[in-house]
Amino acid sequence: MAKTYRNWLFSNESGLSLSSVAKEFKYLNSVFNAGVRQKLLEENPFQNLPKDRRSVMAQKLDSRKTVDSNKVLTPEQAIAIYDHMNSDKRGNRDSGFDLFYLQAMTGTRIQEVAGLRKCDFTERRFGGKTYKCIEIKRWHGRGIAVMGERGGLKNPQSERIVPLPSCAERIWQKHSDPSNKAPAFPSEKPKTEKAHWGDNLARRMRDKIPTFRGTHAWRETLINNLLNNSVPVRIVEMITGKTGNTPLSQYTSDDLPSMANAISLHAKHLNFPRYK
Repeated sequence: MAKTYRNWLFSNESGLSLSSVAKEFKYLNSVFNAGVRQKLLEENPFQNLPKDRRSVMAQKLDSRKTVDSNKVLTPEQAIAIYDHMNSDKRGNRDSGFDLFYLQAMTGTRIQEVAGLRKCDFTERRFGGKTYKCIEIKRWHGRGIAVMGERGGLKNPQSERIVPLPSCAERIWQKHSDPSNKAPAFPSEKPKTEKAHWGDNLARRMRDKIPTFRGTHAWRETLINNLLNNSVPVRIVEMITGKTGNTPLSQYTSDDLPSMANAISLHAKHLNFPRYK
């Protein structure tokens, strides 16, 4: 039965993308492994399935980033999206413009920045210089998904401090309130248990810009831009909340000046007008 289900998932009949199929198998394995550990099941039927090499290869090809298959935005494409968000047919700025601007500049996941509180817009001093930052952290309204808490942050590495570029300083001034624990973007609060912070903005952007590749495109754009401009991998990991591949990353503290320089480099690449 497990093999039949797997074959159906990988077929055109399921209508799922290969990345969605991979997630489905990940979830199934987790559930059945939990059943085995709790002695509710004798074995996990999805664990020792014979390999379907064709499906595995198709999955690898589907997830591979190439010149023609990626979500990286050019500066021209980014500015076009900015124009759509900054002014509609009536000249009105989108209600989630501040959130859109912050995500584009920082390469954060949409739920990470959408769930910021006013007290999460902070100042940090380092080496005699003050940095305007956003602090991505869990609170009672959103937790870490892998710990079984309501989604919002992907894993413990998602908790981090990200310095903002000078062009976004007005957004920081607008929302920062150290003693206020209220959400900075209350309209993005999930309406149901299965929804996430930022879903409302993501939906509006899809409606306004049919060619938009999704909010994750900002993340992919930042990562590619920084790495292609010789920014050290570890700095990119600090900004994006990625896990390092070596034990040394456990001993590496976030470096605000280097992160700030990298964010400024990315902001220059996007060339958005200074926020007003």
